[in-house]
Amino acid sequence: MSWRMKEARLVVNHDKAFLKVVFERPKEEVEAKSSVAVDINMNEIVVGKDDTHYVRIPTRLHEVHQWKSSAENLQKN
Repeated sequence: MSWRMKEARLVVNHDKAFLKVVFERPKEEVEAKSSVAVDINMNEIVVGKDDTHYVRIPTRLHEVHQWKSSAENLQKN
């Protein structure tokens, strides 16, 4: 791979110095061999490859949304 230096900055903060260097490299073409679907909603996150191979991860977003709405309603009154 051929990396090219794009930018270098010396940052001095109090008694410390940091050298920040940004490199650039040519974009590689990559072909996908497979894919994964991700579905994010209020009750759960579902990750899987097809209808039989998937994982359900429960979330508490729905519950948190209710708490937030209740708190906002209390502040209005």
